[in-house]
Amino acid sequence: MKKIPFVPLKGVDNIELFYDLIFVYCISVLTSLLHHPHNGFIDWSVYGVFLVSFLIVLQIWMYTTLLMNRYGTKSLGDYTCLLLNMFFLYFMASGIGEGWENGALRFNISWACILLNLIVHWYSKLMRFDGLDKDDRLIIIRSIEILALQLILVIVSLFVHSGASGWMSVIALLVGYILFFQGGVYRRKPSRFSHITERCVLIVIVTFGEMVVALTAFTTGELPLGYPVLTFLLMVGLFLIYDYEYDNMLDHHCETDGMAYLALNSWIVIIIDSITLGMEFLVTDGFNPAPSSAFLATALVLYLLTSFLLARYNKPTYSVSLGYIAGRVVGCIAIVAVSLTAWQTPLVCLLWDTLVVYGVLLHEMFLYRGRTAVVNRASELGYSQEDMEEAGYTFETSEGRRAIRRAVNKVSKRKQDD
Repeated sequence: MKKIPFVPLKGVDNIELFYDLIFVYCISVLTSLLHHPHNGFIDWSVYGVFLVSFLIVLQIWMYTTLLMNRYGTKSLGDYTCLLLNMFFLYFMASGIGEGWENGALRFNISWACILLNLIVHWYSKLMRFDGLDKDDRLIIIRSIEILALQLILVIVSLFVHSGASGWMSVIALLVGYILFFQGGVYRRKPSRFSHITERCVLIVIVTFGEMVVALTAFTTGELPLGYPVLTFLLMVGLFLIYDYEYDNMLDHHCETDGMAYLALNSWIVIIIDSITLGMEFLVTDGFNPAPSSAFLATALVLYLLTSFLLARYNKPTYSVSLGYIAGRVVGCIAIVAVSLTAWQTPLVCLLWDTLVVYGVLLHEMFLYRGRTAVVNRASELGYSQEDMEEAGYTFETSEGRRAIRRAVNKVSKRKQDD
């Protein structure tokens, strides 16, 4: 095979957007597993199947995103491999939709085909491109080794009984996550972080899209008008929190391998789907309101707290402050308190959760505007970011922020006196 020069793709290709559409179907099928109450709530064994299956689907998405981020091109090979994975994901989700006892074989066969396809996809980059340096070759070879080990474990699971097959799938899942996140081989070269952030926001939007579909059940007319209104407002508020941070505070050109950011956004996808389930449980016959309210509150708290972890990728100007932490913690406490005291009235819980979410959003906007005003004022007075850093001013500590404000006020007062 004649090698060609490697030219990395700029931005997100449309085929990647198309690829994300299959996850709407996967999420809807996996979520349907939990729509049948068991003793007043979900069957925890079924929830285990749901969670493992969801993590496997998200792991496949991570593998593909990582590959396209580093070595994706608008090539026929990329298009073919992505479309094949979409086809196999369709059958994977269909298998698990029948329940693990009946669908495990189809699920694992589809998984094995996806892993084999990913191995071929990674290997094609090694063979096709000229000019790959030592680090690139090491990253590709290491990825192939991890995928091959996972493939062996999945193939073994095909030849054991259903109970052992489930545990083999869990082991294969954990092996994939553990190996991809240890060793530091991906830190040898930074990722195209702007591409990763765009891919992550797209999968989050896809998951919110599934929430939109699920919440149409609230508009049938069988429920009071407050339910569709509040669930819609709650969904919008949650999305705006993520979107506001993404648009305004995230450093889209951060120097990082992007692995942790991918994992955190995968976690957010699971949380968003759990919030959808929690809202459905509140109004579904057969579900006890107490655990349903607790489930929704837990998911909302996890959503708000995950921002602490994502904040490490913010621009230095918008690093986490004590005020930011206090706002999130107070919001989480308020959500938990009402879920424990007002669980018998789901409409009250939804109303309070919605108010808290918008309170958190407004608090974050207030902090952002305050930081931005200080930066703009410092710039007007001749302070560059480098000047502030050289003077020991920083937004990363409360003392540093006070020092910036004192310096700005001092210069501003001097100019007014003059």
